[in-house]
Amino acid sequence: MYDLLVAVTVLLSVTLITLIVGVVLYVRQVTRGVREMGQTLAEIRKEVVPLAGDIRYVLVNTDGLVSTARTTVESVGRVAGSIERIVEGKTIADAAGKVVSTSRSTLVSIVEGMKEALKAFRAAKVEPEQARDETDEAEG
Repeated sequence: MYDLLVAVTVLLSVTLITLIVGVVLYVRQVTRGVREMGQTLAEIRKEVVPLAGDIRYVLVNTDGLVSTARTTVESVGRVAGSIERIVEGKTIADAAGKVVSTSRSTLVSIVEGMKEALKAFRAAKVEPEQARDETDEAEG
């Protein structure tokens, strides 16, 4: 019976030692996992902080882009208004042209006036060229 008691005590001691070693190894694994998670979180923090700065910069630039887009839309609106006024003016000019086309004598007078204006411009253009040629001949 004494041998049985010694055998049970030895068996319990070995089991207890195995259990203690297992708990120590488990705690070391958990500690290593926690340390690795801490390192991972530190790396994430290193990446997130600059990323947050970049996001802040992008948001500030987005405000600028929205402002620029708003200004562009306003400019396009002004251009569209100008085009609309030009088109309305063209409509008025078309109507006036129809009124003028009924009066042949007015149109003939306008054409004759344009012919005379072209002759005058040609004569004015020829005179400076002749004067320049005469100056060149005098210098040469």
